[in-house]
Amino acid sequence: MTVGGRTSRLPWLLGLCTRGSGTYADLLDRRFELAARRLGLDAAWPPAVTQLFSPPPRPGDQLRLL
Repeated sequence: MTVGGRTSRLPWLLGLCTRGSGTYADLLDRRFELAARRLGLDAAWPPAVTQLFSPPPRPGDQLRLL
């Protein structure tokens, strides 16, 4: 986008150039919503089970064999 003959970075910084608009973008958005609903991807995610994770070993620590 140019402003006063110069290239303006403002639309990129505001995310205006990376967001679709118009009839075709609306159609794709609607199709994505319908597909997500049909596949059950629009449901809420269950809470993460963080007890299954452990911190990575420190540099120099011996790794477990089994």
